[in-house]
Amino acid sequence: MAPSPKQYDFIVIGGGSGGSGSARRASGWYGKKTAIIEAGASGGTCVNVGCVPKKMTWNFASINETIEAGRHYGYDFGKDVPFDFTTFVEKRHARINVLNGAYESNWAKEGIDLIHGTATFISPHEMEIKPKDGGEAYRITAPHICIATGSYPGKAPGIKGSEYGIDSDGYFLIKHLPKKMVFVGAGYISVELAGVMNAIGVETHLFIRHNTFLRKFDPMIQETLTNHYEEIGVHVHRNHPGIKEVVQLKAAKDATDPREKELKLIMNDGSEMITNELLWAIGRPAETRGLGIENTGVKTNGPEGHIVVDKYQNTSVEGIYALGDVTGQAELTPVAIAAGRKLGNRLFGPEEVRDDHLEYDRIPTVIFSHPPVGTTGLSEPDAEEKYGKENIKVYTTKFSAMFYDVFPKEEKAKMPTQFKMICQGPKEEVVGLHIIGDGCDEMMQGFGLAVKMGATKKDFDSCVADMSYQEDSTIVKIYQLPQGLAKDLAKQLHERQGSSFFYIVYALAMLALTIAAIVMAFVVANLWKEKEELPACSAMNIIMRTVAFDKDEILQALKAKIEEELATREGSVGGAAGSCMAVSMLMALPGPLLRHRSSMLLMRTLNIRLQHGHCPATRALEQARGLNSARKMLVTSRWWALLRRRELCSHVDDRVVAIIDTQYRLSTLPPALLRRNDSKIESR
Repeated sequence: MAPSPKQYDFIVIGGGSGGSGSARRASGWYGKKTAIIEAGASGGTCVNVGCVPKKMTWNFASINETIEAGRHYGYDFGKDVPFDFTTFVEKRHARINVLNGAYESNWAKEGIDLIHGTATFISPHEMEIKPKDGGEAYRITAPHICIATGSYPGKAPGIKGSEYGIDSDGYFLIKHLPKKMVFVGAGYISVELAGVMNAIGVETHLFIRHNTFLRKFDPMIQETLTNHYEEIGVHVHRNHPGIKEVVQLKAAKDATDPREKELKLIMNDGSEMITNELLWAIGRPAETRGLGIENTGVKTNGPEGHIVVDKYQNTSVEGIYALGDVTGQAELTPVAIAAGRKLGNRLFGPEEVRDDHLEYDRIPTVIFSHPPVGTTGLSEPDAEEKYGKENIKVYTTKFSAMFYDVFPKEEKAKMPTQFKMICQGPKEEVVGLHIIGDGCDEMMQGFGLAVKMGATKKDFDSCVADMSYQEDSTIVKIYQLPQGLAKDLAKQLHERQGSSFFYIVYALAMLALTIAAIVMAFVVANLWKEKEELPACSAMNIIMRTVAFDKDEILQALKAKIEEELATREGSVGGAAGSCMAVSMLMALPGPLLRHRSSMLLMRTLNIRLQHGHCPATRALEQARGLNSARKMLVTSRWWALLRRRELCSHVDDRVVAIIDTQYRLSTLPPALLRRNDSKIESR
């Protein structure tokens, strides 16, 4: 007579992230008798052949990129800095072994039985276990069974010789780098691993069926990253006809060393290519092989056999649940962990958590490409489909991070940072956010929280920006521009990039501002004499960027002009106007010049004159008809704030400080005055 099946409260098939999260919640929190069945290494795909080794290898490649970047900063590393990939791989494996042990240790501490072996359903709630060590098979049963077996890398069906290539699991066995490697696939696995190999000097080819890769992501990500990969040296074969046959010319020494391996790839169009290694990254079917799922009635769908579940992770059979990659829902480690914990709460927790389930919308994710990509929420096409094109607004910006300011212009242009924000409804709720650029892998978690909480464009605008990306950069409220104006301006500015036209317009604008300041000064003086209400006296508060000119020469000329104006007006009612004019002339300077050391000396000169009574501005203002009139004159808010920060004008009475903050709409300015050397502003 066969022994009775061993009874558990909860059985989890698969010791990966999701299965572990669910089992630990059931046993560690609620004291349920729990078993985990794992046929491979503990920790699942993420720990062993996924997130962990991928991220460590990406770090390795990023260090090599940083060394190359260091040359532009003045570091002399010599040519072709050597590295030992084999040593790195051994350290990576050692770290993974530590994590395997940590998983098993945590399970033991929480009273979970770890069963090393394979499981096959005999009926919906009874399973046969075949121990990994070859021991005798036995059966277990439970009222609640969770399938968390993950997925596995697919191979190319119908292609002769496809077995000579490897998959992503085989990639992490490589200890010796091939000279040339081909990646087939347009998903994130192919893009990430191809980026790594290119960054560490392997001749890298990427075969994609369409014109861009990452086709499930926003078009901005697809287009920008595909173009960038070509710029950094990856051979992207767009609209590739496909491989017809793979011929092995020479076998590899072993799975760790493809250096001597030779494969001939014969394409469907008759072309051929020789490579050392070929990696298939063309999808990941659900790992239900040998599980006996056909004995349960559990429904699956699609060519990859994902298990169908509802929002509570219930399958079509009562008491059987599924989560993680085996369901095809947001195939990410944190998603599986969260779903597993919520399932444990719902099945075994108190009444207040019996409705626990994971919301699968607006989940942030990162692609560890070069540079990385961060995204959350809907892509632009998905948002249009869900809300209607007329109900969404899209904001984009593109620039180069300050890290690349020391790079040659042609190199800097290859390093994109690009943002896209997708909003819907009159409140402009952010329903999608997509970023490409250095550091976005870390910042996306914070953005993900904001978007998940329903943040609006106004909420983002109200947050003061830091200096993380571009020094002295300007946040432009694009939605204030007339329809299509920003895009037209960006096009014009891009066409004038590096041309002499900009400098001519810039010089003319400076001359016009100076003349306007002088005219305004005389007008103010005349009105003062007539004891009329004073008009506002200010200069345009225009934000401009540094251009090629001699700062000291311009500032010396400006100083002489200010000294001349102050001398001729000293002791007269025109002194106030002269001060105003001097401030206006300073305000006409771009921001970088305004912060220049010579500019600060000019400000000190003006300050001394005010302090010692050389300029009658203070006396004149005190005699003005009320505070409202006084506020219309003397200094603009930008100049005054700058002086206050440097404690240059702390002695001036606030009552006589006229603060004027004249804001001009961008649409009223000549396009050349809006020019930024390294960015375009685009609005749709």
